[in-house]
Amino acid sequence: MTLKELNENPLILDLLNRITPIINKYKFEIEKDSKRTIFNNPVLSSDEKYIVKFFDLNNNLLTSCAHLDNIKIFLRRFPNRKFYSSNSILEADYIQYHLEMFEHKMFTIFELLILITNHVYQLKLPTRSCNLKNLLKLLGSQNVTIIILSEFDNQIQYWRKHRNFFVHQGEFIKGPKFDLLKAAEYYSFMADKYNIEYDINLIPKVVIKFSLKEFKKQKIKECDDNCAGIFQFIETFYFSIAKDLHENRIKLSYT
Repeated sequence: MTLKELNENPLILDLLNRITPIINKYKFEIEKDSKRTIFNNPVLSSDEKYIVKFFDLNNNLLTSCAHLDNIKIFLRRFPNRKFYSSNSILEADYIQYHLEMFEHKMFTIFELLILITNHVYQLKLPTRSCNLKNLLKLLGSQNVTIIILSEFDNQIQYWRKHRNFFVHQGEFIKGPKFDLLKAAEYYSFMADKYNIEYDINLIPKVVIKFSLKEFKKQKIKECDDNCAGIFQFIETFYFSIAKDLHENRIKLSYT
């Protein structure tokens, strides 16, 4: 599934249709008070507050999905190599930074799905206590949305280990080949910078460049496949909560 297809989900279109009249209704009040936004307007009705909060959370979710999807675009090329190198940013650093961001964004998306579930079902869990374990206690293991979230959680367990190593130990796990390429590129960079003769027994510079290019191709394909899988999970999640929304205060037109 693509990001474009995800953005065309009926739930998103319905939210847009519902938030528009609310914005139009209060836009003059908002324009008069620079501190007031549609998200902190005290005169909103309970249903309006529900829609506005839902829209806000979902907007954060789609923004994070866009960031995730954009990472493969950033990885395709190493722009302005001379400028980055002058600031001691090498291609391996550039690759590592964006792959780290990919892993972080996956977990941001998962946490936002948890928050959206808490809001849609009006469970009123405080943000710090809003996690899958507590959602499971309140909604039960047979709830379809919980089943989808649990499967999503299982699918990202592999990445959780990587993220934890980086967050808690500063270790970027991408295998010995990448570590070797990164070290060789750094050595080559320092040799050029300080006019040190490059040891020909190490990886030749042309091989470093080619190998990093091939590594990027592999990671771009992985990012693309993971994005498609994640967006499919979210699409299924949307249809699940849309089906259940009729039990809350808001009835969506297509449920």
